[in-house]
Amino acid sequence: SPTDSEDEFFEALESQEAASEGEKEALQSPEGIKHQLGKKVLLTSGKPLDVPITQDPLVMTEDMVVEQSHVLSELGTSEEAAKIRAKMQSGQLMSDMEAFKAANPGCLLADFVRWYSPRDWIEEKTETESESLAKGRLSARMEMPGNVWVEMWDAAKPIPAKRQKRLFDDTREAEKILHYLSGLSVRQMVCLVMPVLLHAAYNRLQSRMNFSELSSGAKALKQCRGKLAGLVQSNDEEIAAYAVERKRVALFNVSET
Repeated sequence: SPTDSEDEFFEALESQEAASEGEKEALQSPEGIKHQLGKKVLLTSGKPLDVPITQDPLVMTEDMVVEQSHVLSELGTSEEAAKIRAKMQSGQLMSDMEAFKAANPGCLLADFVRWYSPRDWIEEKTETESESLAKGRLSARMEMPGNVWVEMWDAAKPIPAKRQKRLFDDTREAEKILHYLSGLSVRQMVCLVMPVLLHAAYNRLQSRMNFSELSSGAKALKQCRGKLAGLVQSNDEEIAAYAVERKRVALFNVSET
């Protein structure tokens, strides 16, 4: 039928485009190579399997952790939300995939897994095969439908780490911090500085007094540290509640006079 013919035509176009894209990647010159991974070679071309230069692991400030946790909790528990959540937490994985593709033109996901997650590569060696030519297959986890690694691998482009978007944008984070500090009240600023002052006081106390001469000195110092930890871990809700209570007490004192 005409409909079937059209479907076959578009499927053929898509397969040709995918093939041409893979051929383009295979013809590219390797970039961002750190060193060769032992004697291992790529499964298709037989070229050495190279470990790429990657970005440093993602650094997250306390504010970034809180912000990400809030966004992740708002996504819900649906299957689609789970996929979005996994992708949001896989920035490092995508970066490493792109660096690997740049260092190993024409490579497969299986090649990446052999380097990045060896336990997900099940080797099937024979007595006559060498280590470098060992054959195998991906683990069942990697071959599950809708696997995030497969989707990310298909979306990843061969980009060396030096040309990738930074995982941690220190300039942007510094600007966010300055913007946050510029909008703080005196009370909020004191709450931020208080942990530093308490920590300095604790260190001064620890260095000036010889608790070893007291039988209960170590225990007292430990209790002091525990109480200080509880005092400095106040969140925004607790600070707001304290402000409301302070106003209530102030109004009570005014009414009494």
